[in-house]
Amino acid sequence: MGADPAVADEHAVLRMTRRVAHSGARPMAPVASFIAGLALREHPDVDPTALMARLQDALDTAPRPEENPHG
Repeated sequence: MGADPAVADEHAVLRMTRRVAHSGARPMAPVASFIAGLALREHPDVDPTALMARLQDALDTAPRPEENPHG
């Protein structure tokens, strides 16, 4: 896709996506990855580790979907 491997840390993106999915916000996992990619493309000077930390902070404070006891 033309991403600079020095900027695109595939493992960090996968870890972040996994955290989003396992936090109960599974449908948001691809969206979170997309947002991270957009942010890094638009702001190549941003530290990818700092970006992932900000996304983690957002995840930690986001409302959780209610459990559906009926599946």
